[in-house]
Amino acid sequence: MERPMIYFVCALIFGIITALLLSVNFFAAFIIAAFFIFVIISKDGTKMRIITIFFLLGFFSFILYYHINVPGSFKARIVLKKETFAIAKYKNRKILLYGDIYEFNEGDLTKIYGKTKKEKDYFKGIVANVYVENHVIYKKDIIAKIYSIKLLLYNEYKIIVGKDKAGTIMAACFGDTKYISYSQKEDMSKMGICHIMAVSGFHIAIVYGVLQRFLGISAIVPTFIYLIITGMKSSSIRAFIMLALIAISKSLYKSYDALSALSFSALVLLFFNPYYICDMGFILSFLATLGIILYYNKIKLKLRKLPSKLNESISLTLSAQIFSMPFLMMEDINVRLISILGNLFIIPLYSLIIIMGNIGSLVVKIKPLFKIICYCLSTIITAVNGGSALVLQLSPQLVNYAYLEGIVVILIYMCYIFVIRGYENIKFIPLIAIIFLIFYKIQLF
Repeated sequence: MERPMIYFVCALIFGIITALLLSVNFFAAFIIAAFFIFVIISKDGTKMRIITIFFLLGFFSFILYYHINVPGSFKARIVLKKETFAIAKYKNRKILLYGDIYEFNEGDLTKIYGKTKKEKDYFKGIVANVYVENHVIYKKDIIAKIYSIKLLLYNEYKIIVGKDKAGTIMAACFGDTKYISYSQKEDMSKMGICHIMAVSGFHIAIVYGVLQRFLGISAIVPTFIYLIITGMKSSSIRAFIMLALIAISKSLYKSYDALSALSFSALVLLFFNPYYICDMGFILSFLATLGIILYYNKIKLKLRKLPSKLNESISLTLSAQIFSMPFLMMEDINVRLISILGNLFIIPLYSLIIIMGNIGSLVVKIKPLFKIICYCLSTIITAVNGGSALVLQLSPQLVNYAYLEGIVVILIYMCYIFVIRGYENIKFIPLIAIIFLIFYKIQLF
C-alpha cells in the first residue's frame, strides 16, 4: 500500500463523519458505515485491519468528545471572551458561557459555578452551555501570563504607532483580531489575503524560516513556543507538524513526503479534536495545502515564461484555490476568483510586519531599539495601506456563488481526473453540467 497514512486518515475521517451523522441522521450514518465495512471485508490483509482500527478510533473519539457531564462547579480556562458570551475549555472540551462573565479575561483559569444545559453544537465543538452565577479567578499561571503579555505589547505599540497600526501588528503577528476594525477585515477579504489576520501556516513558515538561519534544526523549539503564544490554531498546528517532520527527516537523512505529512497532521488534529471535521478554518487550511502540494509545481512549470516572482505568486494562488474554491462555493461564501495582486504586492509587506513585529516583542523593554522597530513598522504599514487601496481598485469584484456552482466545479474537476486517466467516455459530462447550470440560472430570472 503506497502512502498508507493517507488511507489511515481517510478511515479516521469516515469514522468521525459516521459518528456525526449518527447524532443527526441514523440512516445516513448506517449507509456510510455499511459502505466502509463492505470495502474493508472485500479486501484481505493486515493493512485493512489497521484501516478498520482507524475508522473505529475516529468514530469513538467523536462520541467520547461529546459524551461528557459538566458539573455545576468546575475549573476551566477562558479561551475566548466577547461582550455577551465566553468560551472556556474544560477537559479539552469547549463550553459556552453566559451570565456573570464580565470580569473574565482570555487566558484566565477560573472556578465556575452555574447552571449547566447540555446543548451540543457539533459545528463549533460546544458540548454544553453554562449560565454563570458565580466564579473565582485563580492566580495567573504561565498561560494566563502569555495573554497578559499580548495586552501589554498592544499597549506599548499603541503608544508609539497609534491604535490602528498597533491593531494591525497584533493581528498580523499573533492573530489577535479584536484590535482591528470590521472595515479592515472586509478589505483583507476583498484582496483575498484574510489569512494574514489569523496565525496560519504562513506565519509558522516565516518564523521558522527566519529562526532556522541562526539556529538550524533547533529553530523548531522557539517556533513551538510561538505556536503556544498565538493560541495553537488548527492551521498553525498543521504547519508546525509538517515542519517538524521535515526537520526530523533531514536529521535522519530520510526522504520527506508532503502528502503523508499532511495526512499525519490531519490524523493527529482530528483524533484529539474531532469537531475540527466541521471547522471551516481547518478544512480550508488542508484543502489549500493539498492543492499547493499537488499542483503548485505543475502550474509553475506551465507558466515558466513569466517572471519568477509573478510565476510563484500566480502558481501559489491558483493551486491553493483548486480545492478551497469549490468548498467556499458550497458554503455560499463570497469568492474572489483571483487574488494575485494581493499575494504579489501585499503579502511580502506583511511578511516584514510579522518578522519585525515579533522582533519588537522581544526587545520591548529596550526602549531605543523598540522605538526604531516601531518607526520601521509604521512606515511599512503606511505602505501596506497605500498598496491595499490600489489593489482594491484593481482587483476583480467578489463573486457570489451558491451550492449548485460548487457541485458543478467539483464534478468538472472529478471528470478531468478520470479523463486524464483514460476514461474518455465521460469527457462530455462537464459540458452537460454547465448547460444545465445555465438553464437553471435562466429559470431563476
